[in-house]
Amino acid sequence: MIVLLLVAVATAWVAVRGRLAQSHLRIAQTQLGQLERELSAGRGMSVARLRQTTNEVIRETAAARRLTGGLVFALAARVPLVGCPVHTTRLMAVAVNDFAAVGLPAIATVGEALLPAGTPGVRPSLVSRLIGVRGSIDTARAAVGQFRQEAGRTSACGAIGRLVGIEKAVTEAVRLSEALARTAQMLDLASGLLRR
Repeated sequence: MIVLLLVAVATAWVAVRGRLAQSHLRIAQTQLGQLERELSAGRGMSVARLRQTTNEVIRETAAARRLTGGLVFALAARVPLVGCPVHTTRLMAVAVNDFAAVGLPAIATVGEALLPAGTPGVRPSLVSRLIGVRGSIDTARAAVGQFRQEAGRTSACGAIGRLVGIEKAVTEAVRLSEALARTAQMLDLASGLLRR
């Protein structure tokens, strides 16, 4: 009887924390999607807004990572049938948080170099601005590649994934991965300009 009670409590604990983590990931993905749309549409964005969004995404993904960590979550990921969504939620939380912590600040630094700022009429050339952020370009490219590789390892978990909603989260991760691929192409272009 006590064993069943412990299993029930652990199951509820994992389910609640998993849902909370998915909620944090959805918020972060929404913010990233909005950021990507604004930047790709060429809309003006302030450096402060870029940094604020970056910091918000880092906070949300760190919260998701914390919620999916620990021994009980790791053990639940190994349970047949229900372990797949648990494992996928953890994998996505880690992948998105790693990208947010490393890649987003680098992309923000590159974005700051490209956004209009400073004294009107006194602005270094695009190439000189990109040279100043060459390390950030390389860091961002590596972070995008790492995230895309990690996102490719996630699973929609079949029928159980549809039941618990993980399938939609995996679809969102793939969409984010595709948006980041476009970002990587822009970073490759910037890197190519620096080689000339």
